[in-house]
Amino acid sequence: MVDHQGTFRLSNQEFDALLVRLEPYRAQAEPFSDASAERMVYGRCPQESNYVTDAGALWIHWVGPDYNAHFLAEFGCDPDQHQARNADLRAIFESLPIATNN
Repeated sequence: MVDHQGTFRLSNQEFDALLVRLEPYRAQAEPFSDASAERMVYGRCPQESNYVTDAGALWIHWVGPDYNAHFLAEFGCDPDQHQARNADLRAIFESLPIATNN
């Protein structure tokens, strides 16, 4: 169900399915800290990498009892190398019942 106030709801079954789809990315997440957040904001694609501007990004933040980790997928950093990952993350995002202006 979409709540046009900026939130959405998932059933327990939908949430569990989302967690399964996100697990490969949670396994790559790093502990959230001031330093890791700063790296995320100011980090750049490795110099030898192909970089495409305006490709977007997806940031995922997991928070729970004694757990605080995050993962950033910068879609413009080596887009050919990360094509499958980027497509998967976009599909996950697009599957969420998020209100858009379309």
